[in-house]
Order: sequence, then structure tokens, then C-alpha cells
Amino acid sequence: MLVSQVEGAVCGELAEVHLPDGSISRCQVLEINGDTVLAELFGSSAGMDVDNTKIHFLGRAFELGISTDVLGRVFNSMGEPVDGGPRILPDVRRSINGLPINPAARDVPVKTIDTGISAIDGSNAIMRGQKLAIFSGAGLPHTELAAHIARIAASGDPEAEYAIVFASIGLSFEETEYVIQEFRRAELIDSTVTFTCKAGSPALERFAAPRTALTTAEYLAFDKGMHVFVILSDMMCYAEALRELSSAKNSPSFESGYPRYLHRDFSEICERAGLRAGKKGSVTLLPVVSMPGDKKTHSVPDTLGHVCEGQIVLSRELHTKGIYPPVDLLASGSRLWDVVAGIEHRDLMNRLLSSYASGKEFESLINSFGSEAADDRGKKLADFSSKLEKKYICQEPNTGRSAGETSLIAKELLRGLDEPITE
Repeated sequence: MLVSQVEGAVCGELAEVHLPDGSISRCQVLEINGDTVLAELFGSSAGMDVDNTKIHFLGRAFELGISTDVLGRVFNSMGEPVDGGPRILPDVRRSINGLPINPAARDVPVKTIDTGISAIDGSNAIMRGQKLAIFSGAGLPHTELAAHIARIAASGDPEAEYAIVFASIGLSFEETEYVIQEFRRAELIDSTVTFTCKAGSPALERFAAPRTALTTAEYLAFDKGMHVFVILSDMMCYAEALRELSSAKNSPSFESGYPRYLHRDFSEICERAGLRAGKKGSVTLLPVVSMPGDKKTHSVPDTLGHVCEGQIVLSRELHTKGIYPPVDLLASGSRLWDVVAGIEHRDLMNRLLSSYASGKEFESLINSFGSEAADDRGKKLADFSSKLEKKYICQEPNTGRSAGETSLIAKELLRGLDEPITE
């Protein structure tokens, strides 16, 4: 929407649109050129006309009213209740455009979050205050995995006060409801805040969703001293909204029309998670992104991976084999794992992954050219890779393994390969 003869407006400012029928909708300033403003509507333009529509600029950006009453509630991405409950009486009102944590005021994550998943705890540890992306593809169980991790993390430390903030961005009703029901079964629903935003929602609502979620998480963590686990799913839907807004402003773009500031924008979101010096709470971030065509090199997952401290990659091959969770050990990695892994455990996992990588190569060779293409050692390694997927990676949904059980399985697999094991 173009609005002329405007004075004093600023980019990002909210405005109210008073329609001829008496209803009011909202818009946000995208671009200013002289006295002409380009504004993005939050909803439809139906019912508007030039002569009888009035615009009132509010002089502020979008602010979210927050209190601890948000726990156990479901909102849209604008912070409005959609669960039939009353509006929140806020303790504070804060702009959703929060600032990344100053590096000088950021503490280093040192505490591991035990997820009970061998494929993650063994060599891709999640730390309290870390940013770890989940790379997935269409039809893969990324939502189930993120909910599993958050549920185990929030119920694993009885001495800590946990909260979960779940932002459903473009997910189906079934996927969103699955996550809510998982938290309800685990008796965590009263510690969960859910924000929902459909794939067909206006671009500004999808743009606001992760910021609304993180603003809530910051309040719970740094004002109330809670350890907050944030799930943002799906960041691809968010990136599409960013592309739509960028196109409306005629901003320079790169691959597939995504704006050139995509890296900066993802950084502004992800760097809001972490630990603040002198603060008791923490924000741990799990952004989930679907990969078009299962390509990790697509500009959106590739950019997200650069601004996070590692990634968990889901494999369609493992999913087809019936392996849950289908975590690709060779493509996944956490940059903070070396901080907490002892020398013996690091050596154990390095040998496990090295043997698995060799086994996958021989498995591919045998599948292509027959068993005669590999020697006895190669056949043994191929068999090892198959056993590792079935015994180490695969485990029953909603079950957990201790660190000791994970190490024990890894040692037993290597013994079967005649690898020397340090007890």
C-alpha cells in the first residue's frame, strides 16, 4: 500500500488502517521515499478505497505485552490469544525487534543438555544456551525430533526451572497439534508458550513469528531466571516471507530471489539466544529448516548453518529404512562438542564415525557392483555400518538412553569390528 503526503514516519513503524466499514487493520512501514510511504498490510486489502480509508501512524514499532501468564497459552504470531482464553495483562511491553546479545556480555555454554538420543548426545552435544539448527526435508520427522529434544531437556533436570517456546511457522495443523499433545502428555503444557502462524498468513505475520517467540523467551530467561528452549519451525517459511518483503521494497537479491541481507537477518535472530553474564536464565535455540530437494547447499539452510553453532541433519535414506531418529551422523556436527567431550570419549566417537564412513563407502560399492567389489575387510565394514544404524542410531520414539548406554553400544559395535577399546 502506497501512502502519500506523510511526514515524520520511520521504517518499521506501525500504523492503523481505518476502513470505511469502521473496522481497523494494521500495517507496517517498509520504505520511505520523500513524503511517500510503502506499507505492508497485515491482512487483506478488501474493503479499502482511496477516498474513505484513513491511515493513523502510531509512532512506534510492534510491541509485545508479556507476563508469566503466557505459559500454557497459544497465541498467533502477533501475540493475540487463539486458544479461547483471555488477553494477557502484561508486566512489560517490549519491541519484538530485540538486539543480539553483546559478545562482551555473553557467557560460554558449559552445561550439556542430555536429550536421551544416542545420535545427538554421542557426538553432537547440545549445550544450554547453544544455537543448533535441524536440517530436514519434506516428510521427515523434524517436528517430532524437536519436540522430543525439548521434552527430554525440560524434564531431565528437576532442580532447574524450564520453559518451552514453540513457534509454528507454516506448519500444518496436525504437526502443531502433535507438538502440543506431546508436551501435554509429558505434563509440560503449563510450561509451554505456543505461537502459530499459517503458511498462507501475510508476510509480516510470518516475519514477526520468530521475533515474537524470542522476545517471550528473553523475558522468561533473563527477567524470570528460567532456562528456555525455543523451537522455530519452519525457517524456510520465514525465509519466504523475507523474500516477499524484500521484493516489495525492490531490494537487491541473490540466489532464488532471497535478499542479500539474509545472513544478517538470520544472525539478528539467532544471536538473541545464549547466556548473558550475570543472568541466571538461558535461551537455547533449535531452528528447524526444510531443505528444498534435500539440498544442504540451498541458500537458506546453508546460511542458517553458518550463523548457528552446528547442525543436526536428517537423512531420507535412513528414514526410508525405518530408522528413527534418522540423524545423518556424518553430516551432523556441533562446534561445542569438543568443549565437553573427554579425550577417551572423543577418541571412541572418532573411531566410530571413521569406521561408519568407510562402511558406507563399501556399502555403496557393493550395492553398485556386487559383493565381489569389496574384500573381507570391506564387507565387514559394510556390515558394521548397517548394524550401527540399527543398534546405535535407531531407538524407540519417546525413549531415552543414558550417556553410559550410548558409550556401551558404541564399544560393542567396535569390538565386533575387532577394534581395540579402552575401558
